[in-house]
Amino acid sequence: MFSVNFLKQTILIVLLFLVIEINGQPVLSLTPVITTGLSSPMQLVHAGDGSNRIFIVQKEGSILVYNKTFGLIGTFLTVTNITTSGEGGLLSLAFHPNFSSNGLFYVYYTNSNNDLQLARYAVYFILTVQITMAENFILEKTVIYIYQPVMEEAQEIFQIMHKT
Repeated sequence: MFSVNFLKQTILIVLLFLVIEINGQPVLSLTPVITTGLSSPMQLVHAGDGSNRIFIVQKEGSILVYNKTFGLIGTFLTVTNITTSGEGGLLSLAFHPNFSSNGLFYVYYTNSNNDLQLARYAVYFILTVQITMAENFILEKTVIYIYQPVMEEAQEIFQIMHKT
């Protein structure tokens, strides 16, 4: 037949559904914490370095940094030579798991040629104190470059593929 553990688990699941049914769905309430200064935010991330800073990636190329109470510290980085039309722009930011010791982070964006680019940046550390803003203390290196043909070229490639 059924084991005692199986019956206990089944009873617990049934009770859980009864509690949910009786209490209904939870009511959520959202309160804005940043009400000014954002134009086209794309992503909110933290560095995982214990600083409790919040980084907001904006489509036009800036990465803003906030403290743990969402007070603006300043612009962490501005990526230039990007295209912001359509779905383009500064799309994402990721910090290396060892960012607190190596200062590496990555940004993903649409460059001025409308191609996708993943670039690695390094924040310098001076006397083991991390610079709060990366703007003047960075090195950039392209990690991945994805050529995206313009629409006419893409249509030609599509037509060639379907002729064969």
